[in-house]
Amino acid sequence: MNLIRAGLAFHQARTLPELPFALSPWLLMGSSLVWGGLFLGLGLVLWRAWPRGRRLTLLLIGLYHLHIWINHLVFDQSEAARQRWPLAALNSALVIAGALWLLRGSTSSEKRAPHLDQAITSGSRQ
Repeated sequence: MNLIRAGLAFHQARTLPELPFALSPWLLMGSSLVWGGLFLGLGLVLWRAWPRGRRLTLLLIGLYHLHIWINHLVFDQSEAARQRWPLAALNSALVIAGALWLLRGSTSSEKRAPHLDQAITSGSRQ
């Protein structure tokens, strides 16, 4: 989603400065590219089942939502934008809670589900 937003910001860079936004389209494009790249990297980490993938996922999701809230606090200028904060807060809370729930459990290979261990070892033989 961030990479799509970066592409849209680049595509609309000529018209966005004419609109009453506090956030520069170049800042929007740059931050979207950074987050998109980080989440693509995280996808690789999780796909490869690296041991610290769970912790890295929670860290990245937490930092991403912190970034979102810094943007809200700094760049939301209209009352309409501020009225959406409760819904945005609920969204952030649900995403973080969902990540915690999905990634719960031990990261040690002994406590992983047996089918995951079999998939990991058979994938490393290829």
